[in-house]
Amino acid sequence: MEVLFKELKNGKIGNPSTSLRAGRKDLMNKVRPLKVKINSEIDKIENELPRGNIKNIRNFREFNLRFRYLKLREMIAAAKIAPENFDHDINSKNFPDLQEKKLLNQVVSFKAKIFSFEKDIFSSEVVAELKKAGFRPATLKELLALAQIDPELQKYVDVLALGSYWERDPGYRTVPVIGNQRGDWKKRRLDLYWDGVLWSEGTLFLAILE
Repeated sequence: MEVLFKELKNGKIGNPSTSLRAGRKDLMNKVRPLKVKINSEIDKIENELPRGNIKNIRNFREFNLRFRYLKLREMIAAAKIAPENFDHDINSKNFPDLQEKKLLNQVVSFKAKIFSFEKDIFSSEVVAELKKAGFRPATLKELLALAQIDPELQKYVDVLALGSYWERDPGYRTVPVIGNQRGDWKKRRLDLYWDGVLWSEGTLFLAILE
């Protein structure tokens, strides 16, 4: 130990703290370009994601929902949701459309927005909050229009439309949702959720400007 101390004092061995600082600086110089490269790759991947209107949705901005108003089965087909991936209780009998006669085959356009809440929330509360903001819950066909113009969106998130519902059994009200097929996120689905639940924080609801 005494020999080492003398060699250190005489400069034969570098100062450990100086060597440590130099080593750290050298390491940072090597890591910095790697960090830049990783960030660049992340940006590249994010930019390549097929989002469509997802940018508007992420930032909760209004976006234009423009589509041709068709019969329900035609809207499902236009959204390109495979027959095996949607609940066949979603039909014109269970979801009658009072606007169809007036709007059929017309191109319609609405200002739409995705809403999300930082708390668990019931549907009645969602509707009240939308009304305060000047919006109404989207209908089934408006939800299908979203699936049509932004087919990639539902591979990543579920979106609900509270403006249409079907009472499967007395007291058992269901609402439509678009999302991915459970177990295979690449497959898109159209489904029904029970409306009597407390929606969890972060649930997404499509709404239309009144």
